[in-house]
Amino acid sequence: GSLLVIESEMLTIEDEAGQVLEFENKMNMGGMPQVVIGTFKDGQFELTRMGRTTTHAYPKGALGPIAASREVLEKIAAGETSFVVSSFSGEVPDRADAAQYDVGGVEKVDLYGRVLMGLRVSVKSSLLPMPAVRWIKADGSPIQDQVDLPFGRLVMKPCDEQTAKSKNDPAEVFLASFVQPQREIKKPRKLDRAVYRLGMKDGAMETIYEGEGQKILERKDGHLMLEVTWPTAPEGVMAFELPAKIEGMDNYLAPNAFIESDDELVISMAKEAVGDEKDALKIAVLIQDYVREKIDDKNLNVGFATAAEVARSCEGDCTEHGVLCAALARAVGLPARVVTGLTYLPPVKNVPALAKTGGFGFHMW
Repeated sequence: GSLLVIESEMLTIEDEAGQVLEFENKMNMGGMPQVVIGTFKDGQFELTRMGRTTTHAYPKGALGPIAASREVLEKIAAGETSFVVSSFSGEVPDRADAAQYDVGGVEKVDLYGRVLMGLRVSVKSSLLPMPAVRWIKADGSPIQDQVDLPFGRLVMKPCDEQTAKSKNDPAEVFLASFVQPQREIKKPRKLDRAVYRLGMKDGAMETIYEGEGQKILERKDGHLMLEVTWPTAPEGVMAFELPAKIEGMDNYLAPNAFIESDDELVISMAKEAVGDEKDALKIAVLIQDYVREKIDDKNLNVGFATAAEVARSCEGDCTEHGVLCAALARAVGLPARVVTGLTYLPPVKNVPALAKTGGFGFHMW
């Protein structure tokens, strides 16, 4: 029932060698429009985001979009079938996207009723979790891009500007992404352990996260037996005091494009939430409760706001709660990251798709 409009616009200026000189990235996911402007000067990149300017080293080896496309074509023409090309990303401008390209065969592709022959190229970004497939003509121009998202397959085809900007029928992406179990799970919040038998409608169940709280017990007939346990601290374990000084945790303490723990308002909110508390576990609970109360307009109308945007708008769903929690934690020296996965929602009477068994929906925390 919530209409979500996502708008994206990017302008890049690069030199003949492929280095980006300037870029402007505009993204509106239903909250506050985010504009990131970058200018390369004196060997450094100046990034301006939400009125704040920071300086970064140019991401090593990152090619602008034209130069990156040219390098991909040159490698294909030279007969290479598997290679890496580093390119500049407007979404994460301080890091190069070292994308893995795997070249397949020539396949038929339908482009608005015309059957074209396209070379299939699989692309796996180092910055984004979803691999993509692109079919290209001999000159490198795209025929079709395809990305498998949690709620379905996204297919993109080139067209004229009028068609691109014409009105379209929105896709239902919320209920469509739920995974329905065979039966309702009783009192799910009181379980210490659960075992699930998982399978795919098409193909075998190949891989799933294994780590703390989640373990594969058995693989059989294309299915997985998965054990999920509720982690508890062993008796006598004490929480450490902040700020944390733990080896290997620097990445979970530093600000980034979505978790702006160095934003002035975020820092102020972190102090308000935590006060003088030093115990890490108590601080985690304080931040959780603070964010739950602070985001008072809980809705699905925001695609993916950054922590600094959420601090100002105080609206959104689980993704907005997640990035703000992580930013407040990092701002006070508590290592934190966001996690995405599936969480169980018990039956909802007035929603036919969830009325009988409930379902597992995508969630961030």
